[in-house]
Amino acid sequence: MADVTVEIKNLDKLQKALRNYEGIARPILQRAMGLTQKTFANNTKRRDPVPFRTGFLLISFRHKLGDLEARWLPTVKYAAFVEYGTRKMAAHPYMEQILQKSKRDIEQLFENALEDITNKIAG
Repeated sequence: MADVTVEIKNLDKLQKALRNYEGIARPILQRAMGLTQKTFANNTKRRDPVPFRTGFLLISFRHKLGDLEARWLPTVKYAAFVEYGTRKMAAHPYMEQILQKSKRDIEQLFENALEDITNKIAG
């Protein structure tokens, strides 16, 4: 039986990059988290889907960025009552609609981030 030898060029660089995966990936993913703000804001509109009476609900939305975490939420105290309703008021759900309208763009942000990570590791 013949011996087969395979040489992997730059294996040392690949191993080093893989050991530093978190250091490579974390800032790229954090940047993608920050970019979600624009997408969510573009899909949070008056009457489509956010109910509009006084405008306070709409203007109360904030983007909260944490460590590999992003949140888009209204800050007025009555937001949950509008979303889920009460015994005396029908629900007017808007958060799921914002999420669904934003989903494709958010997925694209993270596809791009993963591509950047792959290029930095393989690069």
